[in-house]
Amino acid sequence: MCFFKEISIERFVVLLYFTLSITISSGANTISANQSLSGDQTIISQGGKFELGFFKAGNSSNYYIGIWYYKKLYSNPPIIVWVANRETSISDRFRSELKIIDGSLVLLNDSMSQIWLTNVTFTTTTLNSATTLIHDDGNLVLRDSGSNSVEPFWQSFEYPTHTWLPGAKLGYTNITKKRRFLTSQRTNEDPIASYTLLTFEDGYQHSKPKWVYDFHDDEDCWCLSAYRIFLYSY
Repeated sequence: MCFFKEISIERFVVLLYFTLSITISSGANTISANQSLSGDQTIISQGGKFELGFFKAGNSSNYYIGIWYYKKLYSNPPIIVWVANRETSISDRFRSELKIIDGSLVLLNDSMSQIWLTNVTFTTTTLNSATTLIHDDGNLVLRDSGSNSVEPFWQSFEYPTHTWLPGAKLGYTNITKKRRFLTSQRTNEDPIASYTLLTFEDGYQHSKPKWVYDFHDDEDCWCLSAYRIFLYSY
C-alpha cells in the first residue's frame, strides 16, 4: 500500500509541475508558445504602463480580451485602449483561453471554438518560438523570440480599435495594405464598432458631425466612445 501511495504522490508532483510550467506567472509581460492566458490572469508591460487580459464590459455579462492602463481596469470609466474580440464576446473567462496556435495568437471560448485570431503565417522553424509581448507604449506584438529581428509579425498598433495611443499611426499602411482608423464603441457596455474617424492622406481628419471634441493641452491619448472623444494621459 505504501508503495502505491508513493507512486501516486510522485505523479501528483509531476502533474503539478507541468501545470505550473504552462501558467502565466504574475507580472509577466509575455505569452510563449507553450502558455495560455485565462480567467483573471494578465500580462503587464515591463515598465508597468499597460495590462492585457479579460475584462467585463460595464454591467453586462460579456467578457473581452483587451488592453488597459495598468491598475485602472476598475476606474470609472475603465480606461480600455484596445479590444481584440469586440464583435464577439465570451461568457466564461475561466474556461476561455488566449494562446498561440500555429504561430498565431488565438482566442478560444468556453467550447474551445475560435472567435478571434491574428491570422499570421509563420515558417515551420519559428512555430515553437512565437511569443506575444506587450510594450510600455501599449502595443501588443507577436514576434519570433528566436530571431534577432525587432520587427514583429503582427502588432495591435496596425489594428487600432477606439483609442489612438502615442506612437501609433492612422491612415494607409504598406504593412497590412489596409487603412488604419479609429472606430468608437457603441456604448460603454458594448464595444462593437460604431462611428469611425478616418485620417486621409492630406492630413484632414473626417468625423461625424454629432461628435463633440474635448481637447486639453496636458493630455495625449484619443479614446472614442459612442459620441465623444476623450483624452487621457498616463
